[in-house]
Amino acid sequence: MLVAVQPQTAGAIFEAKPKAAAWKNRPNRYIIASEDRMIAPEQEAALAQGIGATTTRLPSSHAVMLSHTKEVADVIVEAAVTAGAR
Repeated sequence: MLVAVQPQTAGAIFEAKPKAAAWKNRPNRYIIASEDRMIAPEQEAALAQGIGATTTRLPSSHAVMLSHTKEVADVIVEAAVTAGAR
């Protein structure tokens, strides 16, 4: 279970005041979970479009990183390779 390995969130993050949103000036990736029942896939697509993200759509529920580990890793690797080429 994800809850068994996910560390507790530090309360201080809720008080942090970021100076800039990285998505505004860096390439972005977004995985849309087409079978998500927590966040509507249409809303995920709209969020991704709003930040100008390159999207990948996977037939998954909300915890896409658990059910499609290879595909998620592939997106991360591709993002890292692309960022290194800049």
